[in-house]
Amino acid sequence: MTAVSIVISTHNDAPGSCNPPHQGRSLIVECLESIRMTLAADPTPVELLVADDDSTDDTHAQISATIDRWRKDQVTDRLPVKYLRVTERGGVAARLNDLIGLAGGQIIARLDADVAMISMNWAARVARHFADDSTSGVGILGGVQLGTDSRTWAFGDSLFNEYQSYQHLNCGEPCPPPGELKRVDYNMMCFGAFTRDLWRRVGGFDSSLGRYEEVEFQLRCTTTNGGRVTHVTSDIVFEHRARLRQKRNGTWDDGAAIEAARKSLEERWGFDWRSADPRKALERWPDTALTRNLKGRN
Repeated sequence: MTAVSIVISTHNDAPGSCNPPHQGRSLIVECLESIRMTLAADPTPVELLVADDDSTDDTHAQISATIDRWRKDQVTDRLPVKYLRVTERGGVAARLNDLIGLAGGQIIARLDADVAMISMNWAARVARHFADDSTSGVGILGGVQLGTDSRTWAFGDSLFNEYQSYQHLNCGEPCPPPGELKRVDYNMMCFGAFTRDLWRRVGGFDSSLGRYEEVEFQLRCTTTNGGRVTHVTSDIVFEHRARLRQKRNGTWDDGAAIEAARKSLEERWGFDWRSADPRKALERWPDTALTRNLKGRN
């Protein structure tokens, strides 16, 4: 029985689809190959589900070629793959909901297509955290996000702080040693694991949002029925290659779309997540995991 389902939504993540281009690299193929390599000896029953959300570059061809090669090499015998190609753009949230709806695992590991996994046997580490009674309050589990310079880009993120400014934690520091687990306000969710039951309970990702669907999802996870707290662990390390793609053609990456999504979230949640006022959050969401996390530091 599948324990962990890995889900990836991609759009234009092959070379030449963004400005500047990915330095001739296929981010989606590198992502898939990093999963194959890091899970080669992982005993955890896993599956991989990928959706191409109406790419206009070579993303579909490169995913198809990778899967075909894996089948010939019998990689798919231990890493089954489901591939969904969509020819009408729906957005990341819609595609993630589609994939999770098809998933067989109780634990979902959501990856961005510009992520490369580094930690070996990370699926077993994810499963262990959700099985451990001492971490039974984990809602969303993130890891250490490295930049392309191999230094920490983020080990969790702060929404509520004295500067009222969204901040990456541990930014610029060396990668922390394994074994650290800490609760945080937020995890960027370029890698994020959660249970399928939690996804169902909060109603999935909001497909009406063109951007920040992962922010809104986490806010619901931390406030629905008291909520669950977001944690990050140094047992899971990955490289995030967002700076290699910057703006992609045909996406919601333009300034107007970003601002519209930001305003929509502020209207729904009562505070601007990029410059959060903790007083507003406490007033709007008392006695939830969101504000319990905040109170725990005050």
